[in-house]
Amino acid sequence: MNRTWTALRRNPRSIAILSLLVVSISCFLLLRLYTVEMIHTVVVQALIQKAPPTYPSQDIHDAFDGARRAAADADDSEAYLERLFEISQRLEKTQNLTEQEVSHLLLAMRSSDCQ
Repeated sequence: MNRTWTALRRNPRSIAILSLLVVSISCFLLLRLYTVEMIHTVVVQALIQKAPPTYPSQDIHDAFDGARRAAADADDSEAYLERLFEISQRLEKTQNLTEQEVSHLLLAMRSSDCQ
């Protein structure tokens, strides 16, 4: 073990590569841990931007937060993530949503968190 540390001290390139490897693995694990939260935030913000200005953004936050909590409680984060991707793809295709479309989407989110 002592020989390994001595070799590392003599070769700064090894220290740099080892440090880069540790940072890369840490970033990967951190991103895996927070993937659902990041996608959740992006989809909620996109929906708020495409909703009519008069639509209450708190309703959107409440519906998605409830669905995220229900998925976490049921240990079904992958299904919630798939649902977020579906909504994201739908939002990419539209410029603006009507109040009925937003209400329908939120109703679907609320009903899916009960299942």
